[in-house]
Amino acid sequence: MYVLADMKLKLRILEAHHDRKMASHLRQNKRLEQIVRNYIWPGMREFVNEYIRTCDACARNKIPHCRRHGQLYSLLILTGPWKSVSIDFIV
Repeated sequence: MYVLADMKLKLRILEAHHDRKMASHLRQNKRLEQIVRNYIWPGMREFVNEYIRTCDACARNKIPHCRRHGQLYSLLILTGPWKSVSIDFIV
């Protein structure tokens, strides 16, 4: 079904597919896959991603899959040449 530019209807569709207790708050790709089976509208991927990104329950319950970056330290200002040698490993 093609959905016109009706924001309330789009929100109702997402609420029905994402916010219900049986919906289980799936991530963007899974949720988009389920909605595309029945509905389509221009800019659908961005709309669904933004809706899920701002979902409070998803933000509280999903853990990040990458480690936090370590703290950056500035190098000391030395008084002469070759007082210290440092290497930055970029991996």
